[in-house]
Formats: sequence, structure tokens, C-alpha cells
Amino acid sequence: MGEVSCSPVTPRRTTVPAVLALCALLLALLSSAAYTVHCLVLERLGQRLSRRAGVSVRIGGLRGRLAPATVIVEDVEVGDPEGPVHLQLGRAEAELELLFHGRRPLVKRVRLVRPALRLERDARPRTTTRSLAREGRSGGSPSRLLDTPVEILDGELAVSDGASRLSSTGIFLLPGRAGRARLVVGGTELSRKTGSNTAWQLRISSAAVGLRGLRPTRVAVLGGSLHLPGSPDAALGIHSLTAEPLLDGLQIQLVGKTAGRRTGSFRLKCQLDGELSPELVDLDLQNLELTALEPVLERFGLRVRNTRVTGRLALARDRRGYRLRVGPLLARGLRIEHPLLADRMIGPFDPQLGGDLALSLDGSSVALRELTLVTDAVVLTLKGALSGDGSNGGSLAALELTMPKTPCQDVLASFPRGFAPALEGMALSGDLGVKAHLRLDTADLEATEVGLDLEPLGCRVVADPPRADPNALKGEVTIAVTGPHGRGMQWPLGPSNPDWKPYRRISRNVRTAFLVAEDGRFFDHQGFDEAQLRRAFISNLQEGRLRRGASTISQQLVKNVFLSHRRTLARKLQEAVLTWRMEQVIPKRRILELYLNMVEMGPGVYGVAQAARHYFGRAVRRLTPLQAAHLAALTPSPRHMGQRFQSGAAPGAVWTEKLHMLLRMMRRAGTITRAEQKRWTAERLTLLKH
Repeated sequence: MGEVSCSPVTPRRTTVPAVLALCALLLALLSSAAYTVHCLVLERLGQRLSRRAGVSVRIGGLRGRLAPATVIVEDVEVGDPEGPVHLQLGRAEAELELLFHGRRPLVKRVRLVRPALRLERDARPRTTTRSLAREGRSGGSPSRLLDTPVEILDGELAVSDGASRLSSTGIFLLPGRAGRARLVVGGTELSRKTGSNTAWQLRISSAAVGLRGLRPTRVAVLGGSLHLPGSPDAALGIHSLTAEPLLDGLQIQLVGKTAGRRTGSFRLKCQLDGELSPELVDLDLQNLELTALEPVLERFGLRVRNTRVTGRLALARDRRGYRLRVGPLLARGLRIEHPLLADRMIGPFDPQLGGDLALSLDGSSVALRELTLVTDAVVLTLKGALSGDGSNGGSLAALELTMPKTPCQDVLASFPRGFAPALEGMALSGDLGVKAHLRLDTADLEATEVGLDLEPLGCRVVADPPRADPNALKGEVTIAVTGPHGRGMQWPLGPSNPDWKPYRRISRNVRTAFLVAEDGRFFDHQGFDEAQLRRAFISNLQEGRLRRGASTISQQLVKNVFLSHRRTLARKLQEAVLTWRMEQVIPKRRILELYLNMVEMGPGVYGVAQAARHYFGRAVRRLTPLQAAHLAALTPSPRHMGQRFQSGAAPGAVWTEKLHMLLRMMRRAGTITRAEQKRWTAERLTLLKH
């Protein structure tokens, strides 16, 4: 057996490298443990926040310090990058006040560095009432969070609901004293889409908002533009915009111009009440180009590219309602293109509008104290009222239009370029004044009053227009018509046309049938039938559309020879001037002779002679009163009714009753006797088959 020595052990000398190695091992173990604990804390914290927020929450780092007591969270990401909610946060710092005796630390200050939030349609975080209730039970108070100063540095925001989108960069929130703060926003864009098109887009260079708690105290915007759909330069430039709360309301001031233009400006001052209803709106325009508003105004037929406006609009509210004062408002270089006004673009011209209107608070009445339109030397003034005070709950309109005594040539020269091309070259002498009035009750349309007075009718023709000289109707003229297969063709009104019939060779039955059907007072008026105008006006009001015309035979002849068939205000005005002139130089019999030889009575069928052969296979002088009544009844809708009778089928009961009515009117006119009326009323109408 060996022996065991009990002598004392002599300690060995430890080298420096060994000590360092041991320290490194200990630090590695401690670091590994700390890292494991750190990861565990971040994972548990992320899981808990995910449950509370309803979306996934990931935290890249968590650390803190004691002096002052601060918790720092880094690289936070909330939500899925492809999901409806996504928040990225570079760093969040929360400064704490440490409390003891079981109480939670108090958050004294929060700083968020580079937060970036994106919210899309249906983005509704599931932070529910249950979470808030849990906060209440645990002693927390959501309202205390609003008292905590929150500082945001270099934030980003993007919010979209599919149709609207808001995006901002360079967001800074700087807390102040006594619950005040200042919000500064850099580049901001707000837009809205209609389908796949952008309806409008607002861009702001920078903005500052003063806050007291969560309530804005002042908003200031410097630089920006409002883009409307249309051309690329359709933008309204914003120099500055301020909004300040009043004791009970809000005041807004806006200064700007058309983007990309050096001249022209606008100033808008708007005062709103506590419910954001306007109390005062004051708009001042100085040589402002309206290109930016063209996409909006073109819906009303206004072409305002290169149009400049100077004037003022002021809207003020009192106890009775609103009062609007216009001007005057001068638009230079205005063009208009509207199918109801003319069949081509008219202008440019420089109209001036001024007025004083009163509108009741409930919108039930409008008082036109004076609305004035000035074009060159012509001044038109409209006065009256529109209200819901008519009988039996109807609406009442009482309007009066006046034009003071003006040289006739000045009136003619005031028409915008392209408005009355058929009158170009016409020269007039004398003076003209106009007074027109309308009184209308929608509950009693038969009592409608319509009046037109020319004071005096002193215009005299010095030179007729070359393009539409009524003197040409003294000889043969040729008009353009539509042939039987829809092709254009020329139709001579004179002996060169084999279907031309002089006045004396057209039977009295035919002449009278067309007169009673189209213009019963033809030989009594001077081209216009005021009674017929009033009946047509009332009838169209009752129908709610322009269904019935009021053109006399003279007006129809002028339209077919010199003008187009489009229903426009420009055509009616040219038609009126040319009819007035034609009645001065062309006898009534000649007018009726031309009309009966050109009137359309079916597809490609023109003139009573051709129509007599087409429908009855006989000469026009041999037509019976019943056959003449049939031709006259076709005129309101000749192509439709002509196609209807192509098959030679017998007319129905409604058409037959219309012919019997015309026979009664021919008997009252003295063309046929009572016995003849009775005979032809009992006769059956027979038509040729094609």
C-alpha cells in the first residue's frame, strides 16, 4: 500500500492570462443569461401588446436607465406590412417618476422618434372596450394619458379608405407649457378618387397647428396647391391659409392664385358659426386666371382657359337669411360651349355681372333685388322673386327683365362672336328698348302671365346680312334636305323643281288645312303669334320638357332656308331677327307658297305636290278636305308618322279623331260647309301602300 501524505499544500501562483480567461467566462455566462432574459421579456411583452392591440406587435430592443428613470423601446413594428394597419417606430422613450408603496410608476414624458403609421380601408384595431374597462378596474385613467407631454420627431402618416388618401411626412409634435403644443407638418397630400380617376388633390408644403390639449387653437399653411381633374396645369396655388377659432365659430383666411401664373390673385375670408355654417364669406378676385377651375366650370358649358376675372363676391347672414352682393364681376376672354345656347363655341367676350340677392334661411325664397348683365353697350337687368308661397303649396315666380333704350346696331354688335353668324354683316339704325315680364304659379299654370314689350320698335335695316338675306326669297332658292335613304340632297324652291306648285295651283283645302294646323293667325300677325307662344310655354311647363314649339309658318320658313334645325337660343334669336325682316320685304302669299313647297311630310317627301302623289296618287289640286287634313297633321313629326303609314294601313281611332278636329277647324275658317264637314267626317281615309 502506498502512503498518504498529510503535509500542507503549497498554493500555486495564478497567472494573469488565467484570471482574464476566467473573467471572460463569467461575463459570457452573465451576458448569455442577460440576453436570454432580455429576449424572454421582449417576447412576453410583444405577446401581451399583440393581444391588447388586436394586431401583431414586435419589439427589437428594450433598455433603460435610472437617472432619470427612463424606458427606451427600439425598432417597434405593429401589424403586417401588407395588412391594413402598419406602424413602424424607430425609438420610443418614456420618462418615469418612480413611486413606492405598491403604486405604478407615473409617465412624465413620452418621445417618439421616426414613427411611420399606415392605415388602409377597414383598418380597425381591435383595441376593445374590454381593454379600456380593464384599465379602469386596475386604477389607470385614459384621460391622464392626454395630460402626458408627447413629443414626436420626424414622423410619417398615410391613411386611405379606398376613395380618399392622406399622406404626410416630416411630422413634429413639440409640447409646450400649460397643456399647449405645436404640431408641424411637412409635405402633405390629400386626394380623392372617383372610380379610377382623381377627383381632386390638395398638396401642402408645410403647416403649423397650435394645440391646447387636443383642440386646435390656430392653423397656418404656407405654400401648396389644389389640383382638379383636367389639364396638368389645372391647379390653384395657395400662398397662405390661416384658421383661428372664435368664441363661437371659426375664421378662415386664404390667399392664393392660379398655379404657375405670375399675375392675378384671390383673397378669401370666411367666418363660420359653432355649427360650421357660414356667417360671412368675402371673396376678392384680382385679374385671376380661371384655368384651374375649367374642369368644374366646363360642366356648365363655360370654357375659361385664359379667362381672367376681377371683382368681388360677398355673402352675409342676418336674422332673415343670407344676402349676396356681386360686384361687379368682370370676366375677360370668356368662351361658352353649351348645346342649349348655340351649336358652336361662342366668344371670346367680356361679360360683366353684378347683383344683389337675398335668400331666406330655409331656402324657400330668393329675392332678386337687382341682377345686371352687361355686354358691350347692352345692359340687361333682372328683378323679381322666387318663393314657395304660391297657391295650394305651389311655387311662385315673378320676374321682370328690362333693357334701356339702346342703339339697335349696338344691340346687334353685342352678340358674342359665333353666336349669330347668320346676322353678320347686317346693319341697323334706330333705337330699341325691351321690357319682359313673367308671373308663374306652379299650382295654377293656366294663369301664367307672359309679356314682351319693345319700346319702341324703332330698328330699321340699312343693310341685310349677306349669308341670310330675306330678299333672296323673292326668287328661286335651294335648300339642303335629307333624302329618302338619309342622304343629303338639294331641293329647289322654284320652277326648276318639277314638283313646284305656285300659290294659285295649290287648292284652298290644302292651304287652309295647313293654316289651321300650323298657324291660324298667319295673315294677321307680323311673323310672331304671342298667344301661341303663351300656350306653348304653359304646355311645356305642364309636360316638364320642351315638347311643343310655337313657331309660325314664317319662322319655319326662315329656319329651313337660312338656319339649322338645332334647338338653341342662338338659332331662335337669329330666327326672330330674320323673320322680322322677311315680313317687311316678302308678301304673305309668297311666304305661304314657299312653305307649302318645302314642308317635310315623310322620309324624303317634301312639298304638298310630292306628298299628294306619295300618299294618295293624285295631284295636289284634287285632294279632298280629308286628304288635305291628313297631310297637315303629319307636319309635327313627319318622318315618324310617314314611316307609320308606309304600309297603307288605315289610320287608327286617335289619328282619325285628329283629322276630324282639323275638319271642324276648316269649317270654322269658312273653307268647307257644315254639310261637307259631315260628309268627309263619315268618309274613310285610304292610303297608298309602298
